[in-house]
This record gives sequence, C-alpha cells and structure tokens, in this order.
Amino acid sequence: MSHQSGSVYKYNGTWYLKYRTSEGDSSSAKRVHKTLTLCAVNGERHHEQCASRGEHRSKKSILPLRDVLMKPVNDGAVKPADPKAAMLVTDFWETLYLPHISGTGGLKESTVWGYKQIWKQHLKPHFAGVALKDYRTHHGSQLLTTLAKKLGRRTVTNTKNLMSAIFTYAVNKGLIDTNPCHDMKPLIRTKEPANTKAYDLETALAIINLFPAEPDIQCMLSLLYFCGLRIGEVSGLKWDDFSPTQVSIERAIVRGKECTPKSKSSTAPVPLIAPVLGALQRWNKASGFPKTGWVFLNDKGKPQDLKSVIQRKVVPVVEKADLPWYGTHAFRRGTGTMLTELTGDALSAKQVLRHANVSTTTAAYVKEMPKEGVPGLKLFEQKVLTAGSGE
Repeated sequence: MSHQSGSVYKYNGTWYLKYRTSEGDSSSAKRVHKTLTLCAVNGERHHEQCASRGEHRSKKSILPLRDVLMKPVNDGAVKPADPKAAMLVTDFWETLYLPHISGTGGLKESTVWGYKQIWKQHLKPHFAGVALKDYRTHHGSQLLTTLAKKLGRRTVTNTKNLMSAIFTYAVNKGLIDTNPCHDMKPLIRTKEPANTKAYDLETALAIINLFPAEPDIQCMLSLLYFCGLRIGEVSGLKWDDFSPTQVSIERAIVRGKECTPKSKSSTAPVPLIAPVLGALQRWNKASGFPKTGWVFLNDKGKPQDLKSVIQRKVVPVVEKADLPWYGTHAFRRGTGTMLTELTGDALSAKQVLRHANVSTTTAAYVKEMPKEGVPGLKLFEQKVLTAGSGE
C-alpha cells in the first residue's frame, strides 16, 4: 500500500478524516473508503487520541491528530475492523433502520413518510460521517437547541423521538450498548405550537356552496365537515361502506397507498345526518348509482388523489371568493368544536372523531368555548337546517 496523508475536511462544525484501506484477507481484499470523526471545531468534543483539548479553528491545528491516526495505516498495522463497530449512523439508517420500519410489518406509510422528511431536513446533515459508537448525548442536545431557536415544539420533539428510535434499534441489534438519547433535550425553551384553525358552520357551508355544479366536491367537503373524516379516510371510502344511517371507516389512502386508518379507535362507524346524506345521494346519482367500488375514483379506476383535487379545484375557488382556507383538517376541527358547543361537553365530539381519549379532542380539536355521538350530530343537523332556512 502506497503512503497516503488522508483527506481532512470540515462539515457542520466537525473535522473528519477520510482515507483508503484494505478489507478482507489477502485473497479477497478490497480497497474501501473509511471516514473517522476527529474533533469539533469549537473544541467541545475531541477524538480520544487528540493531544490538544482546545479549539480547532484551522485545518493546521487538526493535522497532528491526522498524522497520529494515519501512521498505523501507512505502517500496515491497521487490522481489518469489524464493520459493525464503525458503522456510520447514515449507513445504519439506509441499510437497517429504514427497511425495518418500511413495508410489511413496519410502521404506517404516513409515519414512515414523516420520518423520511425529518431525516432529510434535520438528521442526515447532522449525522454525516458520525459512527454510531461515537455519538453522545450532548451532540444531540446541540442539534435540538439549534432547532428550538427557529422551529416549534412539535418539530423538536418529533426529531428527538426519531433519533431515539434509531439508537434504540441499534442497541437491540447489538451495535451499541446504550441509547445516547435518553437524557437528551434542548437547552432553551421550545416555542409553543402555533394555534390551529377551525371552520365555523357558516364558513363551512359557504365553502361547500361554492360548488353547486360539482357534486363530487360538495360530497367530499360534506364528509370532511359533517362527519369529521380525515382526507385520507374520505379517499378510502367505498360505496358499500355506507348504510342509510352510518358510514364504516375501514381504510385510508395515504400517498396513493391503501392502509388502515390512523389508529385502532379510528376504525369505527360514523353517523350520517341529512346534509351529508343529501350530498352523497347527489354524487351517487351523478356517478350512475353505483353500489360498490370507490366513492371517488380516477379515470383508471383507482382512488382519486383528493389532496390534488383540493389544491387544483377547491383552494383557487375559495380564495377567489375571499373566504379563508385553513386546510382540510380545519373541517374536522370545526366538527369537534360544533359538537362540543351543542352538547356542552367533548364526549360526543370524541366519539364522532373517533379519538382514543377525550383529552385529544379537547386539546387539539375543540377550538371555542351529552352522552354519545348520535345526539350531538342530531343537534348539529338541526343547526345546519336552521342555518339553511335563514331562520
């Protein structure tokens, strides 16, 4: 092996050393790239063989450590390393953790998508060149503190949760002994989540009535508001899910893929009231009176991408009418708000929205301000009819 100096580079506040070496026995040896984490530029962490415990602002200051680490490589004294012992966090994500949570038996499609977004935006750059075994609690605290300066509490918490899940899996795979995320936290106060919006009855009706010649859109919006369904649940509806009095929520469509509803409690029937029944009947008639199959389907016979329909056909019309657009979940929050106001408590809203706990309903879905969902919806129905009659 020829003499090499190695390549020293700086990324995201840390110095790294990259070099080439051979792996395997003499008959099957192959040349591979290796990357070692050296020291932080600000001196907060150091390689165990670093003789200096100060800052490393210049490349020159890190070169003595490079020479120490490259000597055994050039002398041929480096033994083939156990690839697991030096596995990078980024490699672990790609080769082990992501396949573990994806596909059959893994997490829900929507959860995996959210994890991928967090990884791409926040964690992949943070973990570049870092080995699982070298990661420490204070490294993560630095990241969370940086995020907390500009992002909300939910983003910081979700990022920490994903980090912890990654290292927990690494522990259980025998690659590291402990999870460095257990005591990890941001070192400043995190920002309160922004207030979410909910549609009141008058605004919801105004939006629905913008589409008198489009029964599919009226039906979709009515299901969002009068039944409190999620957009993925509306996409997943089939005509045979309906009876004269209720609709059974059996599935959802998330980014084009059929999956189970968000939670176990979400798989439940929802009562139907007059406004949504009327919208359903009009759309069923316009569709040729089907009794089975997808309620909203594209020209290929597959479930329609309702998020695309919203963006292309609904949002421009709503904005042109000078009405507020808060997103599809604002209809669901409006359902919870209206049911709670009409019945005097959140239990009716909990049952219609199919939350596992009433605390979820009151914390996130009741935006203003008795025993089961049906009476609450009957009051809701009467209020809608009254509003429609102009009384």
